[in-house]
Amino acid sequence: MTLIFNAFWPMAYVDYSALKNWDPEGTGHIRTDDEGKDSWFKGNATHEDKVLDRKKEREIASSVKDRELSQKGKSDIGKYRSWLESHRFPPTTVRTYTSMMTTFLKFVSPSEASECDADDLTRMVYEYILPRRLSYSFQNQLISAVRSFTVRFTGR
Repeated sequence: MTLIFNAFWPMAYVDYSALKNWDPEGTGHIRTDDEGKDSWFKGNATHEDKVLDRKKEREIASSVKDRELSQKGKSDIGKYRSWLESHRFPPTTVRTYTSMMTTFLKFVSPSEASECDADDLTRMVYEYILPRRLSYSFQNQLISAVRSFTVRFTGR
């Protein structure tokens, strides 16, 4: 059951505390932990904390999507796409890598690609990928895209 609710976690909050506290024997006893919170909460996080965290995650994600690339950023993405295509990368890889780089450049804006370093990539992992529970393969693809872009176009 936890697997199902974790799958829907990024999309909506599902209050299933009644299921976790369900009393199949009909004794009238509702299970709670020592602090009186529902037993499914871990640590010191309250329901309100979890809701606020999800709101913050959505704000970060939407703010990244809403940001515009600079003209230099658009030019860099175009050059990167051309480079990938000229080296005969599959169309899916071209689409994935350019999308990843676009997201990365939007995340670090107003900085340009030439100004970015490993700390920016680490910050994206901790502030964008992990809170949104994006997959490990997404993270690896992002790192590969940024690395290949950086090596080819910034000379680092």
